[in-house]
Amino acid sequence: MMRQISLGKDAEASTLFVIYGLGFAAIYLAFAALYLHAWRRRVELELTDCEMLDTRWEICAMLCHASVGVASALVALTINQVGLAGFVYFSLFVVMSILRVLHGRKRRAMKAAILAT
Repeated sequence: MMRQISLGKDAEASTLFVIYGLGFAAIYLAFAALYLHAWRRRVELELTDCEMLDTRWEICAMLCHASVGVASALVALTINQVGLAGFVYFSLFVVMSILRVLHGRKRRAMKAAILAT
C-alpha cells in the first residue's frame, strides 16, 4: 500500500525548513558579529598580520554559512521543494572548500613573506 503525503505534511515540513534555516543563519550571523567586533578592535588586540587574515576569513566563512541557511529558507518558502531545501546545505562543502584553498594560499604567501624578511 502506498502512503500518500498530504498537503498539510508538506506545509509542515516546509515550515520546519524555514525555521531551521533562519535559526542556522542567526547562529552564524552572531558568530560573524563576534569576529567583526574583534576586527574592529584589531589595534587594541594587537593582532598580527596572520591573525588579521584569519579574522577576515572567519567573517567571510560565517557569512557564507548564514547565506546558505537563508537560501534554504527561501527555497522552502518559494519553491515548496522540501527535499531541495535540505540539499542546499550540501553547497557548504563546495563553498567552504574553495574558501579554504584561497585562504590557505594567502596564508602561506604571507608566512613566506614574513620568513623572507
